[in-house]
Order: sequence, then structure tokens, then C-alpha cells
Amino acid sequence: MKILHVIKEKDHYLALSTALGQREDSSNDITLLLIHDAVLTREDSLEGLKVLALKDDAGARGIKPTCPLIDYQEMLKLIFDSERVICW
Repeated sequence: MKILHVIKEKDHYLALSTALGQREDSSNDITLLLIHDAVLTREDSLEGLKVLALKDDAGARGIKPTCPLIDYQEMLKLIFDSERVICW
């Protein structure tokens, strides 16, 4: 199952632990999309997960994460391409 976690808060423990747990099932394709203050999340806590960040939110906070950056149009495509979307 293609699952997208849209995370708005920095270091959101429940969201991260849920995504890591879902990753254990090899049939799941898990993606994290960091928006708002979540772009400030320490990337070392996200190892083993596919992580993307919203370009405008990273720019507004003056950071350049190492994960790929996407724009709003790409975010919408990602949402519609996912079978399940969970917003945190």
C-alpha cells in the first residue's frame, strides 16, 4: 500500500514511530512529507524512510534540508497518487 504521512510539527514522535512501524510490512511504500515546522526535524531520525520537504516551508525557515524539496503542485500529485494519506 502506498502511504503518505504529511507531518506539520517538528520531531513528531507518534508520526515518525507509526511510519517506521508501517515500513516493517514490505508491501507498504511509505513516504514522509515534511511541511510547516516539520522541515526542521532532524533528518538522522528519519533514516530508512523516503522523505520529502515542501520547498516554500524550508525557504521560509532559512534551511536547506538534504532530502528532496517539492513544490505545491508536486505535493498535490503525491497526495492523489497515494492510497492512504495521514496528516499529523
